[in-house]
Amino acid sequence: MKKILIMVITTFFLGLCIILSYMLVDKSGTQQDLRREENRLREPTHDVHCSPPIYNSLDFNSVDELMDSITNRSINGIIETVEETRGDKGRFRGLISNLKNGSLYVPSYQGKEISYRNQEGFHNILLFPSELYDNPWVMYFPDKTQSGVERISIMYLSDETKSPHEDISNLISEIAPDAPNVHNYSEYPRFAEIYISELQLSDRKVTTLIQELKDDNRKNMFFVYDGLLTLVVASDEKVAYDWLSNFSFSKIGRN
Repeated sequence: MKKILIMVITTFFLGLCIILSYMLVDKSGTQQDLRREENRLREPTHDVHCSPPIYNSLDFNSVDELMDSITNRSINGIIETVEETRGDKGRFRGLISNLKNGSLYVPSYQGKEISYRNQEGFHNILLFPSELYDNPWVMYFPDKTQSGVERISIMYLSDETKSPHEDISNLISEIAPDAPNVHNYSEYPRFAEIYISELQLSDRKVTTLIQELKDDNRKNMFFVYDGLLTLVVASDEKVAYDWLSNFSFSKIGRN
């Protein structure tokens, strides 16, 4: 009888351990799924560049949070780390300097700051010290149910490339000669087509380089806005074009 009792107790605790282990795996799996989804939202930058992200982003939920961060002394340590580990050549330092001096461009819809995705588990604004074309980018995530746009990314052009470029293809070739472009996209298996088009924004018409992928319905749209190389990732083409006709950038800063 005693042996039977011991066996029953042992079996009970063994079953309990198995149940708990499944619960932990499920929780861990849920967290991994969330992280995979966040990475998927960043994938378009990999598609257009065909390389993985270079450095972790700084994440924010509002423009105020972003501005508070770049004026904080701790940003200097991040700048030094990026320069030491990536051989950054001052690109990220230059971006932070521009933002501190009052040249942060914020996406606007009908003259007001865009509505963000405000999705639990995700941030609305990402600042990458080094990403596409080995340059720092600021990425904004609109409410795509309203906009048809998944992401708006901006890269500040250097003084050498800041003059207006009628030929967006040539500009991208100048920045990244081997990047997927109009003349070489056949060398990249994932691209169905890359071509030049016109895009009407709220305050101007821009020459746009559009990238279409074979296994993805999203479109990558590159254009120059003032001194910015802008990348718009459209998830719903019809909704996006209508939304972008009311789109512009507003310039803000801290006094």
